[in-house]
Amino acid sequence: MGTHRRNIFEVGIKRGDDKESWIELGRVRQGIFPLLYTTQPQALNGMQRGTNGLHEKEIEFSGDMSKGMRVFGKIVDSNSIELCLVENQENINEQSFKKAVDLNN
Repeated sequence: MGTHRRNIFEVGIKRGDDKESWIELGRVRQGIFPLLYTTQPQALNGMQRGTNGLHEKEIEFSGDMSKGMRVFGKIVDSNSIELCLVENQENINEQSFKKAVDLNN
């Protein structure tokens, strides 16, 4: 699970990563965070965006709220994650803006 840079998938969270850890996934671009995910092992070597088996969801964040912010992700279970929008990892707390994402839909 991660995002892309120059249309190449960049892995942020890997299978087996700690469920308690927040991991930086990338930045919001024009209010949208492109979340990419797959179960294919070749993802660790970089996959071209649009490759069969590489799924993509556009996660929307409200305008001004997202400027200069980073997206961090944490595994909830095998089918969902939680995303958090903050300036840096040290600012993640109960008041941070968080969004649950179902990977089955």
